[in-house]
Amino acid sequence: MRDECRRQVLSRDVQCRGQRVGCGVWATEVHELGRGAYRQSCWLDPELCIGLCSFCHRWVTQNPEAAVEAGLALWGWQVEQRLASRH
Repeated sequence: MRDECRRQVLSRDVQCRGQRVGCGVWATEVHELGRGAYRQSCWLDPELCIGLCSFCHRWVTQNPEAAVEAGLALWGWQVEQRLASRH
């Protein structure tokens, strides 16, 4: 199941979605948008994941507040909102 999520995300996000931080290269990693405990909610959900290069993935991990502002991560309450809006 995780492999299927990864395949879907990387076929959708061919280029790194973190271009805001200046890379513009191909996406090679899947980043779960949720932080902390909410990351598990995103694990198998392509709509809560984005494709990033390794540079941008590291940047997102090391700069959580800036990543949320850039739309590259979500706080837990934002994950809950997205999940609730599907019902």
